[in-house]
Amino acid sequence: MPKHVLAVFSNPTEDNEAEFNEWYTGQHLDEVLQIPGFVAAQRFKLNDNQLSGFVPSAHRYMALYEIEGDPDEALEELHKRVESGTIALPKSIDAASIGPWSFTPITERMTEE
Repeated sequence: MPKHVLAVFSNPTEDNEAEFNEWYTGQHLDEVLQIPGFVAAQRFKLNDNQLSGFVPSAHRYMALYEIEGDPDEALEELHKRVESGTIALPKSIDAASIGPWSFTPITERMTEE
């Protein structure tokens, strides 16, 4: 079964970037990976070098989560844990900036040969 991807875009609150990164990398990735269906996670920071002519992203950080099995069940459980406070968002994350988007593959994964 193909893996699904959850891409979460976010920003830290002003002057809290170090705390934001500590929480995200040191705690939050592990919390999400405890949810059935989530099998991998990786964080990214927006690179200063972008293709010319494109508007820069409003988000400086992105986390990619791989989901195996039914993505709806995994996402529902994630939502329940955030809503219940089991997974708590710290003050160092700009909650208004969070943009989670779930993607389902439509092609096979291609690699350089």
